[in-house]
Amino acid sequence: MKPEDHKLEDLKIGDRASFEVSIDEKSQNVFAEMSGDYYPIHKDVDYAKSTSMGKPVVYGMYLGSLVSRLVGMNLPGKRSLIVDIHLSFPRPVYEGDTLVISGEIAHVSKTTRLVTVNIKISRMEEVCVLGQVNVMVLE
Repeated sequence: MKPEDHKLEDLKIGDRASFEVSIDEKSQNVFAEMSGDYYPIHKDVDYAKSTSMGKPVVYGMYLGSLVSRLVGMNLPGKRSLIVDIHLSFPRPVYEGDTLVISGEIAHVSKTTRLVTVNIKISRMEEVCVLGQVNVMVLE
């Protein structure tokens, strides 16, 4: 899979990109192993059942890595370097959920070469993650 290659001068407010992903046990296990994060809300079914979540929730930073995928592979793509990222998690995501990760360009600065992308991660019509990413577009 090759990243899209958008030059700064080709990007404009309103440009959009999205992809769909299903969260499975394997991706959760790979993320846990890679990050070393075995916090029980993500991995311990009995513990998670005892919380208001009711069952294990997907790692927030795994969802953040999907945002990185959107930026690096699609919008802006190949020339991207994330400068900062802000995410909020109004609803939990669970293993087995199918999500749409989407981004829309909200601001383009030719002077600083920064692009602001508004982020939304949804399960059906339910918004689970909202955020914003500032991306430097490399030459």
